Amino acid sequence: MAPLVTALVLYRVVKRYADVRIKWPNDLLFHGKKLAGILCESIPEADNLIIAGIGLNINSLEFPAEISEKTQSLALATGQKYSVQRIWFEIFRELTRAFRHAVFPLPAAFIAAYNAVAYRYVSRDEVSALPLEFKTLLPDGRAVFATAEGSEIILEMAG
Repeated sequence: MAPLVTALVLYRVVKRYADVRIKWPNDLLFHGKKLAGILCESIPEADNLIIAGIGLNINSLEFPAEISEKTQSLALATGQKYSVQRIWFEIFRELTRAFRHAVFPLPAAFIAAYNAVAYRYVSRDEVSALPLEFKTLLPDGRAVFATAEGSEIILEMAG
């Protein structure tokens, strides 16, 4: 559940600066362009140790041509420069608080908060050539999506 908790925390911090959404399970989008991504990994040798890698485009003004149409930064989104240290401090403080109080399976309040800020469409080529519509997060971290044909499917996080 770490990617989901981290995504909601990152959303809450970045929302202070730009209008973002969470793309299930763990990306942040600004108007459909990727602003941040999260990769979490547990360490089998250490109980309760998770490494969360967070990539957040803050002050970048250019991206390589192959990703420039799909990628965004806070500076490009808002026309302002930001203190990287301040934003990272805010993220660290909020992550510490969130993981102190995290409960699994995910409680209804968390699911409601996540659902409220979720980006509605996800592409999963292995499932459908057309985008899937996000419906709800489930307590175990999986998510329910509607297909273009109107049926519902449940997807698990990769890994």
